[in-house]
Amino acid sequence: MVQNHGGFINLESTPGHGATFTVYLPRVIAEQQIQARKRRARLPRGTETILIIDDEESVCEIARDMLTGLGYAVHVVHEGRSAVEYYRSRQASIDLVLLDINMPVMGGRETFGLLRAINAGVRIIIVTGYGKDTAETSSFPSAVNGFLQKPFQIELLAARVRQALDSPSVYQEHVP
Repeated sequence: MVQNHGGFINLESTPGHGATFTVYLPRVIAEQQIQARKRRARLPRGTETILIIDDEESVCEIARDMLTGLGYAVHVVHEGRSAVEYYRSRQASIDLVLLDINMPVMGGRETFGLLRAINAGVRIIIVTGYGKDTAETSSFPSAVNGFLQKPFQIELLAARVRQALDSPSVYQEHVP
């Protein structure tokens, strides 16, 4: 991630004295900051409730911060089995699920199936650290409301979430 932002990490280590990691990132000039604020102000927003199911706490924190900044109410569950029970008891108030497909204990594919068994019309965006075309996502039918690649870019996250919320549920699209 540091390299993707044009930076680098320096490591200094002395046996018996520990290590020092220094992260260098490029400075953002004021004009770039102004433009970034203007882009964020134009992002699609909402007030719906989103459930994030992901075992990586840092991913959840970042996504929660981004989504709450856009006006959404956000709930987080870090494991599939617990998330299914959480959804079962609160499904009427949850408008969208962001579901990681690679989780220990109960993976995303099984969680997906159980969520759809509870509510066939639940809107689900599949989240992955791998490409959409990987074997892990290729087995998902068109019955998902979208895919998101980690790490999140706020513009894409905002657009995909709004698109999923504004479109009919996938189940409704396939009912004659």
